[in-house]
Amino acid sequence: MDNEQEKLQRNQLLIKGFMVLVIIHQLILYFDDYTLDFGAIAGAVAVLAMLRGLLVSPILLATPIRQWRSSQLSVNRDGKRYFFIAILMLIISLF
Repeated sequence: MDNEQEKLQRNQLLIKGFMVLVIIHQLILYFDDYTLDFGAIAGAVAVLAMLRGLLVSPILLATPIRQWRSSQLSVNRDGKRYFFIAILMLIISLF
């Protein structure tokens, strides 16, 4: 049980680190030429929402990706909302 908890904590720290990197990247893009690219911002929000959806659904972090489809995983309501926002923002960023 401790090994699984350690894996979850490592995965959560890794995801939070990626979230910080996405935010820093957007700040660098803004301060590079002082213009806002709303497509890039929408893409960054999509990535952040997808990562947040993974964080609020710890069962996905504990299960290998190969077993996501084959097993009976259920994503909680908040996770589904974040994944929906991620897909919506990804579609918006394509325009």
